[in-house]
Amino acid sequence: MNNFGLKENVSTSMEIEVRTLAIAKNSWALEVLHSYEKKISYFNPIQLKALKNEKDFLKGVGDKDFIVICDERGKSFTSKQFAQQLEKILESGKKKIYFFIGGPFGLPDEIKAKAQLQINLSSLVFNQELALVVLFEQIFRAMTLINNHPYHNE
Repeated sequence: MNNFGLKENVSTSMEIEVRTLAIAKNSWALEVLHSYEKKISYFNPIQLKALKNEKDFLKGVGDKDFIVICDERGKSFTSKQFAQQLEKILESGKKKIYFFIGGPFGLPDEIKAKAQLQINLSSLVFNQELALVVLFEQIFRAMTLINNHPYHNE
């Protein structure tokens, strides 16, 4: 058991990388995001990359990677359905999973066209920082469901 009371049985070693536009260094969200990064890393490697511009979103992404974009027009999932979807992706044999969250104007069509999955984090529209926090919380929740940890309640 680790500091969070979580088992350290990692379901896979497939890295998850979340890409977004740069966040202010004094943003309230950074502390929360780093906390979730630590929690998620007990199950699976994860990294947040804040980029200067959207042109860099696809840099280094290959054919063997899986791209998920967060978009208000994407597919809606319950937390359990999201966990099942994430588990399928983790077991798919892909090299790496990328989650993309755009800035105030969303993501360019070029990036949307490359996505294998578009998800809707909510029927509401969130700013970038809140969307990141929601995504990280749901990835953590999914990892606990996948690993039969009692974090999720119904």
